Amino acid sequence: YKGGVYVWNGTQWALLGKEKNPTISTSKTGIDQPNSYMISGKGTITIPVAKAFSVWDGSSWTDDNGNPTLISNPFTGNTMTVSVLWMDNEGVITDVSVSSSTADPSATITVKTGTCGNAIIALDMSGKIAWSWHIWVTPPVEEISFNGHTWMDRNLGAISDTPDNPLTKGLYYQWGRKDPFPYKRTDWSTTGEPTLYTPPGANPTVNKSYTVGSNNMSNLTTSIQNPLSFIKSNAFPYDWYSQSQSMWNGRWGSNGGKSVSDPCPEGWRVPDGNPSPWGTSLTVGTLSDFNNDKGWNWSTAGFYSAPGCRVDVDGEIKGVSVNGYYWTGQTNLSLAKGMYFNSAAMDTAANGYRASGFSVRCVKE
Repeated sequence: YKGGVYVWNGTQWALLGKEKNPTISTSKTGIDQPNSYMISGKGTITIPVAKAFSVWDGSSWTDDNGNPTLISNPFTGNTMTVSVLWMDNEGVITDVSVSSSTADPSATITVKTGTCGNAIIALDMSGKIAWSWHIWVTPPVEEISFNGHTWMDRNLGAISDTPDNPLTKGLYYQWGRKDPFPYKRTDWSTTGEPTLYTPPGANPTVNKSYTVGSNNMSNLTTSIQNPLSFIKSNAFPYDWYSQSQSMWNGRWGSNGGKSVSDPCPEGWRVPDGNPSPWGTSLTVGTLSDFNNDKGWNWSTAGFYSAPGCRVDVDGEIKGVSVNGYYWTGQTNLSLAKGMYFNSAAMDTAANGYRASGFSVRCVKE
């Protein structure tokens, strides 16, 4: 929590003077609409469904070579429903509804938010998920200017930026996917999966049964229709999207652009920069500082926790409180670039396998 006067609103501590029960929407249209929505507490989010229709129109979403990424599906005559797939805290979403029961690209989803945490909502077309969105309820995010970028003060999906707080870990992302995978909110252990919730009281969990197949379009379709499924890869190039090397390098944009599958909220994007958006000035400190904080607290760049990662070959969480892995949108041959650190070393221009689940720290567009 940041400085200021907080009051208890019956659900959580709210910063006095901030708008009560805000309403969040988007100024973007169609395929440029965001995949995640950030709100600072209890309020309302309005999400147009137009993007779900645009990505499946067979022409709007293309790869590096201008080829369609998905087979055209106009959803004509489909029934349309919306549901909460998972929440990492009870009460993150208190209600969700869609304005039309049949396929209509002008319809809107209304989300009522409650407690701080993360959730995924999904738009279902006649039994199959057409698109999904990340709802991020977090205390107000502050901005940090560093190395020519304006950064968030926390990881995407984190609820805190205070060192040694497990809520600083944030969510894990396979490189180029829009949908996140949950982290354990309660402690720094790597044992077991985090507890997830849905409004009826079910406890969903990460599905680790999928392995990347030989058809790229089918792999992308699987990722969209199964947002909580980690797509494993147990052979080079260790990519969830393709069994071939260096395929679709622009999944998360490049040269300052924001891609269709970028996971950051409106106005923010996955960082890029070659060789690194973090530059070369960051250094490691003392072992005791790292162990006490569970990461590095830089005076210039802010606090970066060590959430570990989800491993490319099995989707398991490893290295929590020991390693930090952070994605960028840049690629290097069949790999993707990012930052890696532990208690003794760091590399701000490291490489990672694209099927790995790493953290994301968004920058301003």
